[in-house]
Amino acid sequence: MAEEKVVKVKKIKKWHWVVAILVILGLVAGWFLTHPNVVSQVANALNLDPNAGDKIDKDANKNAKKGIQIPGYPEITLTAGSPKMNVALTNPKDNPCYFEFTLKIKDTGEVLYKSADVAPSKTINEETLKRSLDAGTYDAVIEIRTKALKSPHAAMNGANVATRLVVK
Repeated sequence: MAEEKVVKVKKIKKWHWVVAILVILGLVAGWFLTHPNVVSQVANALNLDPNAGDKIDKDANKNAKKGIQIPGYPEITLTAGSPKMNVALTNPKDNPCYFEFTLKIKDTGEVLYKSADVAPSKTINEETLKRSLDAGTYDAVIEIRTKALKSPHAAMNGANVATRLVVK
């Protein structure tokens, strides 16, 4: 009889643990179901640029070759004293990756602008620099970092595009 009581007590303790684990799992699942933004951020790991829209020039990619297409920006004209820049920072349509654009002054390495991730066929048409520039000509570099579409944690070939900032 004493042995029967011991067995019942052990069964009750095991049952309590099972219920406690199920309750905890239910709470965790309920939290994830009520917070879908957190789940998508964790799963995606991308920082898509909210300013990236559809590319305005629809004919630019007619003869695009396979691989990563890198646009050129030989000269960018800015207004002295204004932090606004109106340049079409574009990730061409058929690219297999996201772009992240960083505009730097070549001599100093100062970062004037950094975008979030830009999907293929998307363009940022208006950017705000970290500061305005005085009138003059500045050698600059646009660094283009890439992330694979199918695996956003995987970097692909990027590029450093030389450009000249002409501030009037």
